[in-house]
Amino acid sequence: MKSCIIVSSVVIFFALLLSSCSDFTDDYHYDVAPALKIHVEAFYAEARKRGFELPTDGLSVRLTHHTDNNVGDCETGTRIITLDQDFVQRQQHTGYHADSLWVQYVVFHELGHGLLLRDHCGGESIMNAHNEHINPYSGIETVRQRMINELFASYRP
Repeated sequence: MKSCIIVSSVVIFFALLLSSCSDFTDDYHYDVAPALKIHVEAFYAEARKRGFELPTDGLSVRLTHHTDNNVGDCETGTRIITLDQDFVQRQQHTGYHADSLWVQYVVFHELGHGLLLRDHCGGESIMNAHNEHINPYSGIETVRQRMINELFASYRP
């Protein structure tokens, strides 16, 4: 009888332990999809080059299947970012560096919303909602650096 109670207690303990391990985002959570990690790390490196230490708490950058035409999204008022899985796979598997930079452009745009609290704007900007400058960003280093500089220029911690 005693061993039955012990076994039952152990089973209940592990059941409670396993049920507490769920997929959620809390204020201290940091979760970045492996395929996007290089781009998120590049964003943080660009911030550090400019003297900014951006928070990582509550950041979630995931791959999902978007049903609309958007390839990226940042939930308003959060640090929860999603990129379309098909877009990312298509761009990163071509073998061309420029195509990988398209993914970086979208990651930087969405992190601009989530971490820098930037809204959309016009002109030669990563925050341009129409992605009008994605080709020069991915193909011309000086344009890319100018756009990254503009992204962080108005940030005030």
